Amino acid sequence: MKEDFEVSRSLRSKKRKDFLIKTDTYFSKVFFDSDKTIFSEKTNNYQKSTIYQTYAMDWAISYGDLPPERIKVRSGNDYIPLSGKTFIYHPPFSIIEFQIEAGLIQWSHVGSPTSPPIKSEKPLLLTNITTDIVLNKITLPQVINELKKAKTIQEEKKISSVAHRLKKYIINNFSRKESISAIALKLNYSRVVMTRSFTQAYGISPGEFRIKLKIHGALHYMREGLSITESLYLVGFSDPSLFIHHFKSYLDATPHQYKSKTI
Repeated sequence: MKEDFEVSRSLRSKKRKDFLIKTDTYFSKVFFDSDKTIFSEKTNNYQKSTIYQTYAMDWAISYGDLPPERIKVRSGNDYIPLSGKTFIYHPPFSIIEFQIEAGLIQWSHVGSPTSPPIKSEKPLLLTNITTDIVLNKITLPQVINELKKAKTIQEEKKISSVAHRLKKYIINNFSRKESISAIALKLNYSRVVMTRSFTQAYGISPGEFRIKLKIHGALHYMREGLSITESLYLVGFSDPSLFIHHFKSYLDATPHQYKSKTI
């Protein structure tokens, strides 16, 4: 295994190819500006749904020229309708809830595990703005400057010290192999009370949040050149079949479809 890791690490110095991902629900082109920054153009064929988005250790910016009455984002207990030119900043480990109606939506994204370009630890939103700016490599510095003046998105529906402490623990330990019950015992909470507090605050269960972090953590290692098997073990999965199940449930694609190629 050690030799396999060394071989994988050697791939990191090679240039990675752009690649396409096509599934029943979206089409995405992924391309690399540098070893650490990834751009993508994505067309989603959404069903009516509620989506909880996190990019784990990456910061990310999303852009779309959105049709009216199709997408809302939750801020606290309010749902803000998105329309027209819209930019959203996702800080590392943030959780953003979207209410989405069925239909096609086109997005542009950029993300990176590097130091966040915006100091805010809360998500930021600009929507229905009058601008000629779109999101690409050239405009990224201008987009970042505009987002520094944007409104914050309140992740929590209900402020809870229990939920906040649990979220912080999961962020720092999501790769560990431990049950939610074991975490509750370690934090000196009832599992039921702790889980309920987290779900009431963020809208998703702590188990679901941790799975999302594991999947994005595995994507990070895969981008770094490690194999799928190495990546899933590093984020705490011991069963490749279970990893593939969660990966497909979350991203509607197989890990092989997301494994970047090198030149």
